[in-house]
Amino acid sequence: MPASHLPHKIIQKDGQLLYTRPSGEMVPMSKLALICRFRIDKICEATDVSPRHLRRMFDQTLGISPKQWLKLERMVIARNILKGDGSIKDIGEYLGFMSQKDFYREFRDFYKIGPSSYRDQQAERVMTQLGWSN
Repeated sequence: MPASHLPHKIIQKDGQLLYTRPSGEMVPMSKLALICRFRIDKICEATDVSPRHLRRMFDQTLGISPKQWLKLERMVIARNILKGDGSIKDIGEYLGFMSQKDFYREFRDFYKIGPSSYRDQQAERVMTQLGWSN
């Protein structure tokens, strides 16, 4: 089958979720999600697939919807970014949240702790590991 006729696919390879373009090029879905601000409509535009086909690809590959995966991916990225020193507001904006309140609510609902408290816990954990806590 010529490369131009290869189907759009989502595959898992080496623990990473990849979108395979008809040309054969593989793009990490996490990168695509970030570029598209975690919006399904923008991902569909970028990949030139319909929302229905995107749902089918996710269902076949992961057994979950794109919306569920985007929420999971966004929260994993948020948790990792919070280990740095960027402001909570800037992190929320970077992840495509409409407001700091929206970011806070979704993070708290997902992890059962707010982003500021999570960051404080991580700092305390590091200090304890270094033997610097009381």
